[in-house]
Parts: sequence; structure tokens; C-alpha cells
Amino acid sequence: MQKLSTLTLFLGLICFRLSAQSVPPTATVANPTVSVDENGRARLELIVPTEGEHNALFLKAKDWVYRTYNSGKTVEQYDDKEAGRISVKARTSELTWKVGLGIVNTAGAFTYNLTLDVKDGKSRMVIDNITYKKGELKDAMILASGADLGDTFPSNWPTLGKKAMLKHWNEMQADGTRDLVLLATSFQAAMIKKGTGSDW
Repeated sequence: MQKLSTLTLFLGLICFRLSAQSVPPTATVANPTVSVDENGRARLELIVPTEGEHNALFLKAKDWVYRTYNSGKTVEQYDDKEAGRISVKARTSELTWKVGLGIVNTAGAFTYNLTLDVKDGKSRMVIDNITYKKGELKDAMILASGADLGDTFPSNWPTLGKKAMLKHWNEMQADGTRDLVLLATSFQAAMIKKGTGSDW
């Protein structure tokens, strides 16, 4: 848990540098971070003060979703313009499992629920239900899907060789956390940017 907290702090500092873009003078830039709630579940929540009214911000958020998930990573999408809500079920980029001698296998990804809410003058991003989904990893048939990104160690993984497995899990957590923080930073930049975000 301490390693995840240290990692979150480190990634927060990196993202602060990434998010130091031109921002309207009235906006306060928050540093997106993945935190762990009282139940041990990972979650990212980001509130972005933005200029504009509900409909324009909704279109900006929808345009960001379209541009971000145009590669087919989106499993489901739901939106309600009147409520100002867009919900997406998606996954991080492919995680890796470093075997040694330069051999790297794919190890699955983290799936997550993304909810975007907009109203006059602000928008919010919530990423939760961040769950590991096993990939096509040939050399580690022992991995099982279902662990939360916030878990110290997946309860459904074997404990034989736990020290090595924990190292791999921590690397996968770091990769998943990095993807989610970069996603939040991208959303923040898109919502702060002047204009609708669409060329049409």
C-alpha cells in the first residue's frame, strides 16, 4: 500500500508538469491522482472549473470521448445531454509482464468505468471499478482476473513465489495508474481549452 501511495505521489508530480499548460486565469488546475478509498478500491475523481454553459461543455466532453476512444477500446457508452452525463466502460492500454532476458509478454489490462458530468462552469471526471482483466499471457496461466487496482496483492493469485509476483503486480499497477492519470490530464486540458473542441 505504501508503494502505491509513493507511486501515486510520483505520478502526481509528473502530471503536474504535464498539466502546466495555458489555463484561463480563473481556472485552478488540479493534479489528477488515483486514490484508494476506505474499502481499498482505487478511484480517480477530478473536478475541472471551466468556462462555458452546460450544452457547450457537454459537446466538449463528448468530443473528447470520441477522440480518446476512437480505437475501439470503448466497450459501452451512454450519454444523457439533459443530465450532462456521459458514461463509458473502457480499458487501459495492454499491460506487460517482463519475463527476463528482454522477453516481455502481454498481461491483460485494467477495465474501468468512466463517468463525465458537466454543468455550467465546471466538469467532473470519475474513474472507478478499476479491475484487472487477464490477457493472453502464455507464461503465467496462474494469473486470474478480478483484482482491483488498489489491492496490495490480488487475493485470487497464488502465494507461491509471492515476492516475484508482487513485483510484477506493482509494475502492472504503476502502468495502469499512469494510463489513468494521463487520461485525466488529457480530459482536463480538453475542457480548459477555449472553443468547442470540434472543427465542425
